[in-house]
Amino acid sequence: MDSLLTHSFRIANHPICELKAKFRIQYVMALGEFGYFLSKKDRRAKLLVEVWAHSIVPNTPNSFYAQTEDTSNIKSVISLKRDGLHFFFMRRIFFFDCLYLATILDTNFLEYTYSFLRNTCKGLITKRILDTIYLNWDTSEPKKIPLQLLEHRRRNISFNQQPLKRILVVATMSAGKSTLINALTGHPINKVAVTACTNDLYYIYNWHEEEGNVMKQKDGSIQYHPIISHQNIGEFSEVALHFHSQLSDLRICFIDTPGVNYARAKQHKTITYDAIKKNEYEAVLFVSNSNYFETDDEIELLRYVVSHTKKPIIFVLNKVDTFKQGHDSIGKMLQRYENYLNKLKLKSTIVPISSEAALFFKTDANHLNSDDYCLYEQYKKKFSQEYYDLPSYCTGKSSNKNLLDRTGITLLENIIKSTIQ
Repeated sequence: MDSLLTHSFRIANHPICELKAKFRIQYVMALGEFGYFLSKKDRRAKLLVEVWAHSIVPNTPNSFYAQTEDTSNIKSVISLKRDGLHFFFMRRIFFFDCLYLATILDTNFLEYTYSFLRNTCKGLITKRILDTIYLNWDTSEPKKIPLQLLEHRRRNISFNQQPLKRILVVATMSAGKSTLINALTGHPINKVAVTACTNDLYYIYNWHEEEGNVMKQKDGSIQYHPIISHQNIGEFSEVALHFHSQLSDLRICFIDTPGVNYARAKQHKTITYDAIKKNEYEAVLFVSNSNYFETDDEIELLRYVVSHTKKPIIFVLNKVDTFKQGHDSIGKMLQRYENYLNKLKLKSTIVPISSEAALFFKTDANHLNSDDYCLYEQYKKKFSQEYYDLPSYCTGKSSNKNLLDRTGITLLENIIKSTIQ
């Protein structure tokens, strides 16, 4: 994975935001000069620095970012400033920002950035301040650095020190795998259609900050989007965003795989089977369509999973909301699925779920179009009925009146959490 994806590089309360506009603008222009320097080592630097600068001056024009060797703005920012009768320095904050952003990209860039800043500095006191921050970078918190910067760094370090937990999500076509991942993250990040949408492995990471999403494109470039919206999964290989779920505090990744039975693309099966065989994950999420499970293709997939991994398998019966009260029995369907697994000597919790309803209940109704709002209202009425209290068929306990819990998504998230921890 690209380590940048699970680091936050926006800050809502940067101390420079408290200054007048002319000082904020000068500060981000200096960051632009630094970003140009750092991009010689890593092309991702430009995006990282730009997004950080946008936290200080929103909607900053690209013209603010230097594309030359000029360091005049850096020299100006680290010199004494005057606001009326008030004199102040921005140098300590600027030094911290540069070192911090550089080490987000690569910890090996610390000395490289320090040397650049020291060569740019003039004055013994200024160099001594930089030396102190640099020498104390890994041993203790740099002195006189604003708490909001230190806290941002602390959160980044703490989150990324967690071991990455990966969940491989597998299914046959149209089981609702992409919709389920959308529901687990709380965002419509995966394209959903009745035909095959997923044609490669896609990695969806939890981001510990609520700040849009970062996408790694197929060509290796990275893009930042301040507002999360529907994305075509074929346009990226990795994405990071803050999960709206019981998993939001974990460094976790869902690996979306192609459906194995798409007749027009035989390589889909190979891609998924290779991912299963590699065992580069902590658990498998096996998704079945509750209306069409136990097909020949699904049995073949399940047998392949069982024979090629010893990792935990979590079974999900999706689209249970399509069952009709008075006509279909959810309890009998679960028993039938359990018997199906028993044939393969598998003992596991089976979670009935409605992924689409879960995603609707996680979405602000004010952001739905008219068609989706009608579906949302229908789901509200449906899941207010005891028949559609899906977790109760597993636990024997009522979910009370919480409609999201009744979809089964909360139970599934908690099972995933306990399994990987």
